[in-house]
Amino acid sequence: MRPWVLVFRGSDNNATFVEAVQAFEMIGTGKRYVLLTEQTDGASYQILILANSKQKYYYGSQVYNFVDFPAGLAVGEKLSVVCNNLKTDLFTPSDGKYMPYDNGETIPMSYLLQGLTNIDNTTKIANSDDTPLRMTRVVGHVLIFNEAGNFKFKGITSVGNVPRQGQLHNLSTSIMSSVTNLTEYRKDASYSSNLIDAAGENTNGKPVYFYETNSRENDTYIIIQGEYEGKDYYYKMSMINMYDQFNPKNLLRNYAYIFQIKQVSGAGYETIADAKLAGASNVNLKTELLVDDSDTHEIVANDSYYLGVSNSVFIAYTSSAVEYNIFDFITNCTINFSNSKTISGNISSAMFRLTSPSDGIIPIVESTNPRKTTAKASISNGLADQARVTLNLGNLEKVVEIKQRSAVPSSGEVLGYIPSGESYSGRTINYYCLSASLDDATSTKNWIKLRPSSMVSRNDTTNITVDDGKIFVEVEPNSSGTARRGVVNLTTISSSSSTGSFTQRIKIDIAQLGN
Repeated sequence: MRPWVLVFRGSDNNATFVEAVQAFEMIGTGKRYVLLTEQTDGASYQILILANSKQKYYYGSQVYNFVDFPAGLAVGEKLSVVCNNLKTDLFTPSDGKYMPYDNGETIPMSYLLQGLTNIDNTTKIANSDDTPLRMTRVVGHVLIFNEAGNFKFKGITSVGNVPRQGQLHNLSTSIMSSVTNLTEYRKDASYSSNLIDAAGENTNGKPVYFYETNSRENDTYIIIQGEYEGKDYYYKMSMINMYDQFNPKNLLRNYAYIFQIKQVSGAGYETIADAKLAGASNVNLKTELLVDDSDTHEIVANDSYYLGVSNSVFIAYTSSAVEYNIFDFITNCTINFSNSKTISGNISSAMFRLTSPSDGIIPIVESTNPRKTTAKASISNGLADQARVTLNLGNLEKVVEIKQRSAVPSSGEVLGYIPSGESYSGRTINYYCLSASLDDATSTKNWIKLRPSSMVSRNDTTNITVDDGKIFVEVEPNSSGTARRGVVNLTTISSSSSTGSFTQRIKIDIAQLGN
């Protein structure tokens, strides 16, 4: 649907709102245009795009009709304030509408285009290589597949404690608090029929849509119905993996979450009322939770299947031999190529050895689509920039570069990820950077800080976007007697100028020595 384009003046989250204009389609061209006020003062600008807008939206606690957009938004308002306050309409269950977007409705999407220095009739709303922007959906979804032979999966009966609305654009990547604004998805008050009936032991093609939820804070759960030992039961599932029973997974926008029921070892509850009273537990129902985050992968594809990697560069800061998860790779391929489904390293030595998949074979899809696999390697000091891993699947190929640098000393260090030719006295690697984030902000935010080129103090040092290509990773002193590790994810473009040909994702695993 015709998107809205919001213009902000400035390069960071304090950029100020200038105007909002709806795009139009030029008849006969299939192309969309938007008539923005010309901005040629040389300042930095950002464009927030909102697509598939619904009839209503919220700004703060006030509800407005989209025909009056941008009502509620004041010129000069900060980008961070706008994104925090601009929310979807409240979802209210009613007859024939049991969860958001379940009747074939288009799903709202957003994108923040950064790094513009002018807005005129030559400005393209696209990536620097003219490829289309990958919009982010405002919701995620859940699918369930049963692989337990002693259990007949009948469907999803209800989903409890899910948010009633979400932010139209999540700028900070943190989850909006919804604990006082939760609802339940169900077909009717008496639970006389399932919300979603299973077909062929799964709900494939019939997803449960949800706004972002902090599963632990909101106590989000799913109640499913199934037959065990000849009798129907209800099971209350929490958002956890059978391998990590104590850490509920947050459900995020634009992701598909796939629960695979691996094993059923006991009876559930005979009534919905009892299941709702019980604590959410996957003890009798062993599930593996997979995350289809293919939109965050670098993808190559043909008309039949695709192959993607989570990052095409891996950099290890280490001074001893360590086994690393160097990248994840994902495919929807079901064709069992006899000679073309390989993953291999270009060298095998004491400094680098690909350890998994141990057979050097790319696993293809068997039951759950797509299939995600982790590639692992042993890396030690002295490797530098010698290694790479090549994946071949049919006629598709992806190459991942492997780099190594010595561990960060206990005294701390500031690592520079900056374009070639830029001056900095510390250790640097040549990349033109777009953004970066900490992989696990909870455990690493106290000692790894992401900084812009100005090195000014910022409230959020776990996520950063820049428009000059420079990001600095500050590793603070380690006064403990033990080493520590943290992961930074970096997005860059493929050359040292802002006209690079494609986007790359880089995974940086930083080891710091103990004092």
